[in-house]
Amino acid sequence: MGRYAQAKRRGGGPTTEISMIAAVLTDSGNGLVTAYYNAVVDAAQFGFNAFRLEDVTPSISVQQDTPTSLDLDFATDATGTTFIKYVGNTPGVRPQQVMFFD
Repeated sequence: MGRYAQAKRRGGGPTTEISMIAAVLTDSGNGLVTAYYNAVVDAAQFGFNAFRLEDVTPSISVQQDTPTSLDLDFATDATGTTFIKYVGNTPGVRPQQVMFFD
């Protein structure tokens, strides 16, 4: 019985997760960050507060930059900050990612 069940499960393969690969602080005084991904992402699938600056300040806007990057607005001075954290639950996107600024 065990062999039959294993044979029926062949070919599944690993699931592909979309991951953040870089984050750039594009305007620290205005809290603007660009997040880059390893695959195409759609800003409409992300909640406006799906990101945290330094794990505290929520994003107030998520806009499409390129097919594989998003512009994030935190509406606060981000001078001296070092990372963002993705806290959303967009399907196919790796949850709870921390990305330090390049």
